[in-house]
Amino acid sequence: MKKLLSLTLILIISLTFIGCSDSQYINLKKKPSNHYYTEELYKLISNNKFEISAFDTDVYKELPAKEEDDKVLIDFIKSLKNDNFIKKPANLPEKPKYKLFIKISDDKYVINVYDENVVSVFPWDGVFEEDYLSMDNIPLAYRLDSFCKYVFNK
Repeated sequence: MKKLLSLTLILIISLTFIGCSDSQYINLKKKPSNHYYTEELYKLISNNKFEISAFDTDVYKELPAKEEDDKVLIDFIKSLKNDNFIKKPANLPEKPKYKLFIKISDDKYVINVYDENVVSVFPWDGVFEEDYLSMDNIPLAYRLDSFCKYVFNK
């Protein structure tokens, strides 16, 4: 009886590990580049329909952006240069002022807007560190802090 119980226990434990064999999530490699998530987001939004909603972390209020305003995100990413991708700033606030949630079919990305100069991009279930971006030299019309203010003030 003990042998049967031990065999059953070993079988159950080994079956649980089989569910974790998807190498997409067991990835201990380094992040391929400092703009990896931003590139992935751009590929998804340039070829698919997506929705944006803005979340104000001060008042805990979320509002959807209008469909015609979605172009701002594409234009923002197109206006980025290599100099805009930075390391995580040392003086970064603990929580962002705004969060942008981008929903593309089964994928969901988050953009944290910390202030007028720093944002971060990452997927909802990412395994690497966020992409940090400086908004220096980004046209005012494409700046995400201004876009969030617009969504909440219209």
